[in-house]
Amino acid sequence: MEPSPFARQGELSYSRNAALPKEILFMVTTSPDMDRPASSQVAAVASKALTSPVLIALFFVSLLLPIPFWVADVYLNPQRLFMLAIAIPITVRWLSGKAGQVRTPDILFGIFSIWMILSYLVANGPSKLPFAIMQTVELFVAYLVGRVLIRNLADYRFFFKCLIAAAIVLFPFTFPELLTGNAIMLDIFKPSTRAYADLNHPPRLGFWRVQSVFQHPIMFGVFFSIMIVNVFVLWRKQLMLAISFTALGFYMTFASLSSGALLAGIVQMVLVAWGWMTGRSWKLLMWLVFAMFVFLSIASNRGPIIIMIETLAFSSGTGWTRVLIWTHAKDDVMRHWLFGMGANASFWTRPHFLGASVDNFWLVIALRHGLVGFGLLASVLALNLRSILKVTIQSPDLQMVRIAYVIGCVSLFLSLATVHIWGSANLLVMAYFGAGAWMIDASRTQEAPAPEAETSPRPEARSLPYSRGPRQAGRPGQTPPASSHRRTPHS
Repeated sequence: MEPSPFARQGELSYSRNAALPKEILFMVTTSPDMDRPASSQVAAVASKALTSPVLIALFFVSLLLPIPFWVADVYLNPQRLFMLAIAIPITVRWLSGKAGQVRTPDILFGIFSIWMILSYLVANGPSKLPFAIMQTVELFVAYLVGRVLIRNLADYRFFFKCLIAAAIVLFPFTFPELLTGNAIMLDIFKPSTRAYADLNHPPRLGFWRVQSVFQHPIMFGVFFSIMIVNVFVLWRKQLMLAISFTALGFYMTFASLSSGALLAGIVQMVLVAWGWMTGRSWKLLMWLVFAMFVFLSIASNRGPIIIMIETLAFSSGTGWTRVLIWTHAKDDVMRHWLFGMGANASFWTRPHFLGASVDNFWLVIALRHGLVGFGLLASVLALNLRSILKVTIQSPDLQMVRIAYVIGCVSLFLSLATVHIWGSANLLVMAYFGAGAWMIDASRTQEAPAPEAETSPRPEARSLPYSRGPRQAGRPGQTPPASSHRRTPHS
């Protein structure tokens, strides 16, 4: 049907849109984008649709798809494709100040990313450049996912809603794997994709280790370990939900039967119990830990680090293996302290009976990128936590969320000293490390009204035809002078 000849420019005829509701018709016919090209309108709609919650949800979906593949010599998977797709827009958003001002930890993480590329180039030459760039992009963009997309309590809560949803989806498949050792989720993907290999590790405590959709059971446990304290605090006003979500997180962590993941869960519960019993005497706890560290350094010939490694292992065999890894790998770190060993880190000096695996995330960073790379990453995390703890927060709810976030970070710091992580778990951890930066601005924004509270402009004040007060000069509809008897929003 031809448009009505009476339709003005920028409008559509009603007959052409008779099936549309009047509200939608009004939005379409009065939209300021009507005169723009169709491609620009599509881009505008897409930019509005790709809000922070949508991107956070897509981030989690990409982490849970075990579909690796190769393009030329570059290893790719859904999470890497997602990181590449959002790398430029999320970096622009970060640099433009739309996610708060660029802070020192952000700059240090950027320098760390550049240092990663340099370490691979120095140790391995240009042949490893694509690998170095891919590793750098995925880690830096994962950090920006938390740093840029999570800007308030609602975003932070949604982040954990997605993690809870992931746990609920995978939960039914963990029981058969725990009892039989068959990774059902990987078997589902294998017929049509090159899914990750089912490692089928030996049982522990009478159960098989759950790998689910991850490359290793350790990844599965660390991935869900940050749920425990955070979901309890975020849903504590709905006690049954809080208990259920916390139990789910602890079960998923336990199902990995990984000492590192379980350590994260246990540390969270111990710190929560300490805070409850002592009225949050965190400084006292720090002094006690420091005193114990000094005492063990003096009184024991093994030292506190080796004692911790031995104590936190599932068996004496794995404990001694980790001690040997630490003893020999730290020598390589000192020999290559500046740029590290790059991709040659898997050839660290070791006895013939030890494998190439290094069960210590922080040690792997130092092996690959030197003490400088390790120092840069450690500085990012330390300065970020310092800024978060230093800021004054009046809201009791935000104070509790801050405590939960810091406890989660501390548990990960200790856990990653006993295991190495990569892939999906590594990206989630980096996103979590960046996810608390919004609390630094909480002192300026916590009293501001929520965005949804801003519904519509206030109607223009009209003068009453009769009033007991003196008649105000000026035309009807003008703002009354300061001597008016009417109350202003600030009176």
